[in-house]
Amino acid sequence: MYKNQPLCDLRSINSAETAQKIKKIKNVVTLILPDRGSPDLLDALAEIPKENVVSTIFADPNLPVSLYNGSYIMEKSDLLKEQIICVNGQCIVPDMLENTKPLLCINGSLIKRPGTQLHILSLNGKQHSIDFEHFIEINKDWTFSLNVLELCEYKTLFYCTENVTFSDDISTSMLLEKLPYFIIDGDVSYSKDISAYLDLHSKIDGELTNCNDGE
Repeated sequence: MYKNQPLCDLRSINSAETAQKIKKIKNVVTLILPDRGSPDLLDALAEIPKENVVSTIFADPNLPVSLYNGSYIMEKSDLLKEQIICVNGQCIVPDMLENTKPLLCINGSLIKRPGTQLHILSLNGKQHSIDFEHFIEINKDWTFSLNVLELCEYKTLFYCTENVTFSDDISTSMLLEKLPYFIIDGDVSYSKDISAYLDLHSKIDGELTNCNDGE
């Protein structure tokens, strides 16, 4: 039995007899099966009982595979290699290329720039196509302050996994000077009316609260 694995790669199995010895595949994030082989082999692999398998992909047995758990910022060199890249978490593709080579299996979110063409075998999550030049990840409750805005680079993408508060000294005109973009999994609170900016330059999964409401 294959169980409790982030990646289960069965492309090296080359006979139906070997496949038939596998009793079960359970609690696997990504299962990779060969995209070619004898009918008996492919049937035997298909008949293996499977439980709680998030993604199943079929690929060339000769392609190398890389696994990343958590946040993964893809290097330009990775985009130029023929390979399989499996990401269990967040995948960020900061470079903009039209012709990329890897096959992607993403269990989580995919963030890329417009114009980047990717070969996606499987995506269990959200895909964001965003015009950004720099990337910062924040994994805690956080305040986006005026100091942060002044120091951040132009067109910085902020990926925030927790709640975010925008300080009351930040205005829409200030944001337009730097054009930050926000992907926020948690709730958002703000004091000034920057809601129009956030509507156009953010993706927020939680609740959006204007602290001035009711005054």
